[in-house]
Amino acid sequence: MFSWITGSSSIGGLPYAVDTSSDDRDNDKSYSPPPWVPFTSTKGVSTKPSSQDDLTKLGPMQNGVQSNKCTIFRADKSSLTPAALAMALNHFHNASRLLHPNLLKVLAVKDTKKESRNEGELIIVTERCTPLPMYLAELPPSGSAPTAAYAVHSVLSSLSFLNASGQCHGNVTPDAVHVTESGVAKLFDYYVTCPFDERSGPTDLFRSHERAVASAFRSP
Repeated sequence: MFSWITGSSSIGGLPYAVDTSSDDRDNDKSYSPPPWVPFTSTKGVSTKPSSQDDLTKLGPMQNGVQSNKCTIFRADKSSLTPAALAMALNHFHNASRLLHPNLLKVLAVKDTKKESRNEGELIIVTERCTPLPMYLAELPPSGSAPTAAYAVHSVLSSLSFLNASGQCHGNVTPDAVHVTESGVAKLFDYYVTCPFDERSGPTDLFRSHERAVASAFRSP
């Protein structure tokens, strides 16, 4: 099913590559994230399927079966405005450190030019996922309501974890929720996520960029 890409074709030197197999769902162009979002995403696969050890390190579990499928998020630092770059770097930093069953599982991260703030590419590899708006659009009407209810429960569980950890997500929108291949809705998109103090509130980064979040979902 997959066309394996190895060696120099890997993503940023990581053992992952774009999945070149034909999949109508993967190639669906009907969904577009908010225009300010600095990362683009593609379906991917791990490029080391030679042994179970490799797969254990590189692929997430899907219903007890090891999977080599993933999603690759990429952002070119040099093409971003200062505001978008600040949010992209914040998302990149938080994606590599926040762990919870209802947060999207990150398999690998890489800044291809870590020594430079404005050059290189930010790469985040996660378990295979689909944005919630696209996922719901593909469901029959009879299946949308219970799926949406389960997604809300999952997101609330992730927010409970973040709040207990002293973190404010700040960008809880349908676009920030991604559904895995096993049908679990998970929160991601940490563009304005920051520590929250009850006395002083969120950090300056949140205050500076919260207007990027759609007004219907913006924190009061």
